[in-house]
Amino acid sequence: MKIDAEIDIASLERQFKKTAKRFGDTQVQAQKRWGVFTARKLAEYTVPLGKKGAKQKENIARDALKVVIPYTGRTKKSAKGVTYTSRGGHQSFVAHRKFTTDSSVVVAWLGERKGNKGSPSRMPPHERLVCSQTVLNKAVNYKYKTASGIGKDGWLDAGDHISKRQKMGKPAKIGVSFMKWSRKTRSFGTSKGRRRILKTSSELISHVSYINKIISKSSMRNAVRHGGRDAIKWYKRVMQAEAKKKRPR
Repeated sequence: MKIDAEIDIASLERQFKKTAKRFGDTQVQAQKRWGVFTARKLAEYTVPLGKKGAKQKENIARDALKVVIPYTGRTKKSAKGVTYTSRGGHQSFVAHRKFTTDSSVVVAWLGERKGNKGSPSRMPPHERLVCSQTVLNKAVNYKYKTASGIGKDGWLDAGDHISKRQKMGKPAKIGVSFMKWSRKTRSFGTSKGRRRILKTSSELISHVSYINKIISKSSMRNAVRHGGRDAIKWYKRVMQAEAKKKRPR
């Protein structure tokens, strides 16, 4: 998904251009700074909340039940396997290799059985992994939080990419406080710049396929606006710091 952060919000545009000009930035350079702060806001707003968040967690849990059987009662272990009571109240037996008490094993199991569209195919009951409902809940919560984390990474990577393209003066950066969300080694986002005769724009591009499920379009628009406001504040802070240095002591 691409966010095209053009400077076309009238009142904010005028204030931003005026502040950037005082700083000495060209329109192209100013656009990159706006892009950095927009990326920070996009990462901040990329969190499944309310009904959408609950729906996403519900979908993850529903998909998990296609390949996992949870139990809520006690278990009885033997040399051959484990006897457990299913949620329906029936006793069943499972071999040790299909039984786990570790949520990380469940997470790996779900990842290995993900289909082309992200959802696993339904497995026959005798082929499914068996774990307690508590362990399954932990795995679902981890999958839910990780989805949001990688979604944040896409915007942080895009912001970091556009930050490195700044060529004049003190660069605006993503910052360590935002990079704490990063939880991967490969890149999930990038940026592009476009120059026109009367207008320039920057694109923040997230390569996370499900990004539209964990951030709304209205949040994206707000990220552009709030990113512009933060960029103006950044300009003012930097100019004030420079002016303070030049004051005679």
